[in-house]
Amino acid sequence: MISYPISYEPPAAGDLSTGNFAEVEDWRPEVSSLGKDSEAGSADDAQVLDLPCLMLNTGIIARIGFFDETIASDSHVKIEFAGRAQAAGYRCVGVTTVHVVRNCDLKDESNQTATGVDFAATIPPQPVLVVRQRVAFLYNAKFASSTRKRTFEIARTLQRYGEVATFYLPDVTPAVYRAFDIFVLQRIGGLNERIAPDVLDATFTAIEQHRAEGKLFLYDIDDFVFDAQDELPRRLMRACDGVIVSTPHLQKLAQAENFRTLYLKNGIDYERFLAAPPAPLDPNKFHVVCASLGAVGQTALGQIADKMKDDYPDIELHLFRDDSYSQTTPNLTLHSAVGLDELFGYMKSADVVLNFDWPDDAYRRQLQAQYGVLPEQLSDFINSKSGLKYYNAGAAAKPFVSTRQPACYEQLLQDNVNGFLADSIEDFVEVISELRKDPALRKAVGVRAFEDVLAHYTLDQTVFAYLDAFSRILPAWKAGTDEPEVALLSNRLGATF
Repeated sequence: MISYPISYEPPAAGDLSTGNFAEVEDWRPEVSSLGKDSEAGSADDAQVLDLPCLMLNTGIIARIGFFDETIASDSHVKIEFAGRAQAAGYRCVGVTTVHVVRNCDLKDESNQTATGVDFAATIPPQPVLVVRQRVAFLYNAKFASSTRKRTFEIARTLQRYGEVATFYLPDVTPAVYRAFDIFVLQRIGGLNERIAPDVLDATFTAIEQHRAEGKLFLYDIDDFVFDAQDELPRRLMRACDGVIVSTPHLQKLAQAENFRTLYLKNGIDYERFLAAPPAPLDPNKFHVVCASLGAVGQTALGQIADKMKDDYPDIELHLFRDDSYSQTTPNLTLHSAVGLDELFGYMKSADVVLNFDWPDDAYRRQLQAQYGVLPEQLSDFINSKSGLKYYNAGAAAKPFVSTRQPACYEQLLQDNVNGFLADSIEDFVEVISELRKDPALRKAVGVRAFEDVLAHYTLDQTVFAYLDAFSRILPAWKAGTDEPEVALLSNRLGATF
């Protein structure tokens, strides 16, 4: 948590009688900042804001939970939360008026808060977390989900902290290479879109030329597709200063090509998630949604449907793939591949969300044809995937049931706490049956997943690891050093999936 020197003073008489408080008589000092140890900031560094606000490090939510939704009064909700925080050893500070003073050369700009209290604040000239270097994300697949996740969403969030831009690789000119300091090549050659030979030649030439001038080039990849397009990802990984990957398993594989490999996790765009409308599903049915946008779970989901259809005719199982992939499976509701906002809507309307990574023969053939993934590489391909499906389900506060692959799910999920792990079709059937019969269990597991995702896996959490990399690791690379502590930090960034 970033804290600044602060001072506060008692409110003038009558300040609490005005403003937008729902019930003045219900007022109690509310939590403004929570600090504990190095994870949340020391108690002495606690920062306080005006009364209606609550400020905390989101890691606290994973430890004690969030607001108690059974409490009707907003002020009482916060008071109860503060009590739990204090019982867990956190310091809680409550004030009614605050003047925030940050050391800088700029003049203060005064504004009026809703309570009529003067609030003076200035922007620090050198914030702790800032992208000082100019960063350019280069992509080739305009409409791929990988590009959205690892280029557009990350870059848009990083733009709050510095000069960050995105460029379509065929349109990149020498002026772009002159204007920026760090270049992130997002999965170039690792998607279906082919790259023109002249664009590819110009890219390799630019990497060689501008690396010699002290500029940094990073290759970003989020799947084990190193052999796609005649091993183009491997060649680019070796040509760049370093590699960025989305999971620890992929980090180990990438280090064989370039030892300087950073693990920077994916994150969910929670603001976009909130804006997505729920899907219009039948409220009289129990909806089980397969989180994959591909057909990897079709065979397994069909087997689950066959086992449950007689005992639970109200259960509807949804798969996002049209019937051109393989023969239509009875008892499944097949959907054409949907966009991200529609997927979020299905997560919101689902009762249970499933994830399978038991690829059938058709999916295996598809991987080999598109990305050159050989049968002996299939396990590494699956285990290199991230936990985004859990993030989506958790953001909707829905119980999530998954196979143990990808490897991240054994780390992400505490069985029967924030999700469920299943080793067989029978396990899936048993868990779904239990969740259907027990609404309280569904809610408890879903809420715990929500708290976990909000604390660790939103884009706001993800970009702090990028900022740490830009400010601490990459300068060491540029200086030509690989100190042990730098290597340790690169492995620690995003250490939770």
